[in-house]
Amino acid sequence: MNILTNGCSFTYGEELDSPTTQAWPYVLESMMREADPQSDFNAHTVTNLATRGASNTKILRDTIEYINKDPLEVDMVVIGWSDCTRAEFYTHRPIRHNLYTNYKGPIQINVNWSNPEYFGPDTFFEDYYKYWQDYSLDYANWLTQVQLLESYLEDLNIDHKFFIAFGNTIDYEIANKYLFRKEHFLGWPDERMVDWVDGLPKCPDGHPGSEAHRLVAKKILTEIT
Repeated sequence: MNILTNGCSFTYGEELDSPTTQAWPYVLESMMREADPQSDFNAHTVTNLATRGASNTKILRDTIEYINKDPLEVDMVVIGWSDCTRAEFYTHRPIRHNLYTNYKGPIQINVNWSNPEYFGPDTFFEDYYKYWQDYSLDYANWLTQVQLLESYLEDLNIDHKFFIAFGNTIDYEIANKYLFRKEHFLGWPDERMVDWVDGLPKCPDGHPGSEAHRLVAKKILTEIT
């Protein structure tokens, strides 16, 4: 089985000593191979597209762009959706971004990053969250992205599992307006990855530790087999 995973830092494996071996997508790959020792080593693979700080817009776009290259290479997609208040912008003028100078290109931001440490004296992002951002709209836009990706994957007959990494507090009034298949959504509506690993050791900045990633991998393996 060839699985494609995507998400934010919780799927990337931020703060782990070795994200490419300890993050849950790679642990999942190892568990699948251990569970099927008679198969060829490459019979079970996981490709992880997750990046630190990714917004759901980026997660959706990168997933579709990857699959479009060769849909037959992907048997299943597992998405750990990020907090819906994260936003993506594009800068055509150089700015200081995530401690890089003279950066141009896509920017992933959240309310905690709209400060001079990341963007210098420019107050645009601070003003965005202060005056322009609205949670209900962000939540509705995220559910639209969920439904869009589900429809895309079903058209290609690609199985999929979704879950929430963190954030996205349930809004039943909005959620009930969307028609995505809840059986594909692990823990819907009350559980998120942060709930699954509650009580397990965290990394210094709050990201899940290696034990938590193993638990998530085991949970997903149970769901897909």
